[in-house]
Amino acid sequence: MQNSTEDHGEKNKRDQFTKILVISLILTVIFHVLPANGFYGLAFFVFVLSLSYGITYIARLERPMKNKWAYWFLAPVVISSVANLLYAGSVVRGLSLLIVFVSLVFYAYWACNAPIGFSDLVTFWPFKLFKDTIWPFGSLGRALSRFKHDHRLGSVFLGLFIALPFVLLFFVVFVSADVVFANYFKHIFNDAQFGEYIFKLIRDFVVLIFFFASGATMLLRQSKDRVHEPQDAVVNPFAQTVYVTFLSSLNILFFVFVIFQLAYFFGGQDYVLSQGLTYADYARHGFFELLLASGMVLAIVSAIYYLSGLKLRLTRFFTLALIVQTGIIIVSALHRLFIYVMVYGLSVQRWWAAFCIILIAVVLLMVFVAGLKQYVYHLTAKVIFIAVLLVSSSALLVNSEALVARYNIDRFLSGQTNVFDPDYLNRLSEDAIPEIAPLVQTPWPTADFAEHSVVWELQREYYYKLLLSKKEAVNEKIRKNWRTLSLSHIRASAAMDSLKD
Repeated sequence: MQNSTEDHGEKNKRDQFTKILVISLILTVIFHVLPANGFYGLAFFVFVLSLSYGITYIARLERPMKNKWAYWFLAPVVISSVANLLYAGSVVRGLSLLIVFVSLVFYAYWACNAPIGFSDLVTFWPFKLFKDTIWPFGSLGRALSRFKHDHRLGSVFLGLFIALPFVLLFFVVFVSADVVFANYFKHIFNDAQFGEYIFKLIRDFVVLIFFFASGATMLLRQSKDRVHEPQDAVVNPFAQTVYVTFLSSLNILFFVFVIFQLAYFFGGQDYVLSQGLTYADYARHGFFELLLASGMVLAIVSAIYYLSGLKLRLTRFFTLALIVQTGIIIVSALHRLFIYVMVYGLSVQRWWAAFCIILIAVVLLMVFVAGLKQYVYHLTAKVIFIAVLLVSSSALLVNSEALVARYNIDRFLSGQTNVFDPDYLNRLSEDAIPEIAPLVQTPWPTADFAEHSVVWELQREYYYKLLLSKKEAVNEKIRKNWRTLSLSHIRASAAMDSLKD
């Protein structure tokens, strides 16, 4: 009876690993057809949704998923994928890829982990999470061993896994050794780039192994019981003295710097001019340095919070004081950025820099409230981490390039400024074209800036020709590269169809 139960359990495991192999094959095919040719746009959207479904399916193979809170990680995945489908900007593509990767890593790990409450979880990012993500192949041996009693199926799997790399290796050697042999296979592949086919075959095999190993690791993780008990930070008197000395030193420096910022706020432009600087130059040379300083404070405060728990009064006081003074510095940095934008215009870099420093300010505010309320670090860190993923992915839904283009164009056409850079607008992606296209058919201002009228008319004609050439490039991309299309390509094509040759 016991042997029968064991055999049934072994067969069930084999069936589960077989399903994981099938899922891995399907995902590999989707990867080959879609994102392998460009990891953005429609291909990115379809592949990410397929991968998310595959992870969810594997997470429910062993038992119903107990850690329901892990579903929160799917929200930034979906939002970022939609943003990648909507827009073609490089920032959206890069950030969405990063957010999706991080979110799916955490979702795959915790969705398949032993049941545990969100508030009871102490280590949100254990070392094993990163280890299993980067190198999941340790589970391959255990996965294949499940087929040892099924001689036919097990032999096939094991033989394929062992033989395929050698088959590919010897195939490359034989192609190099015999011209007739190589020409025969080139003819089969329609005389296309033969080496490219071999590369894709090896790449897809590696991807298949990685998917199967990751799925096997997820399944095996479900059968392990882990106990996570909340632990309070313990601070000895020596560490308390170190923290207080360190934080008080920083507070003194920040206090002196804040005094200068207050003088700048109340003194305004007259105060800056009295120091031999222009208002714009003062703003330009300050924002990114203050952004860096704010990020460093966030890292320091997080480390102190983790090590001490902010339980002792002096440590908590100096930490919160540092956050308050950093808040004043962030306000100063945003004010500098506002001045700089008013003089030189808005750019995508300045837009996202403003988002970053505002996000840092919000996180510091959350840490301030948590420290004041004396919440435990592990709960605060988890909430902030998920909130940052959600806010960052949601920010991708804003068409930042279109907003940048519209802001600069409106200021120029309304005569508010004569600082205008059409070449910068031309470097923006298809996201901005619906805002830029009407510019070449709109009269440019001449009354307020008469001395620029001739130059601007030449720029307008030059810009008109650039858009016409860009129109052909976008239409060609739509015809040939459907996998990497975003809705921005379609909107850009429609906007430029109104342009007349």
